[in-house]
Amino acid sequence: MQMQLQIGSRVLSVNGDGLEDWAGVILREKSDGLRTSQLYVLLQQPQGSYRVAEKSLEEQIAGMGCCWTEDLTISRSSIYIQNNAKTAATNGSSDTSIQVL
Repeated sequence: MQMQLQIGSRVLSVNGDGLEDWAGVILREKSDGLRTSQLYVLLQQPQGSYRVAEKSLEEQIAGMGCCWTEDLTISRSSIYIQNNAKTAATNGSSDTSIQVL
C-alpha cells in the first residue's frame, strides 16, 4: 500500500487552546489498485507532540479520471474541503466540511 499527503494545513488553534494544530487529507493506493482518501485532524499537545483528534471514514475515490482535493481551509473550529473530480463525461466539484469540538 502506498500513502501520500495530498493537502495539509497548519493553523493556530483549531480548538482554541492557542497551540498550532494540523489537518490534512491522506491518499492511499492499495495493492488491488483501489484508491482511497481520509481526512485527519491532529491537535498539538502542550509538550509539542500531536494526537489524532478526529478522522473521517476512509472512502474510495470515485470516478475514472483525475480526482483531487484542491483546498483545505480551517476557520472557527471547522474544516472546509473542496474536492474536485473529472471523469470521462463531466468535470465537477463538491465541498465537504466537518467541525472539531
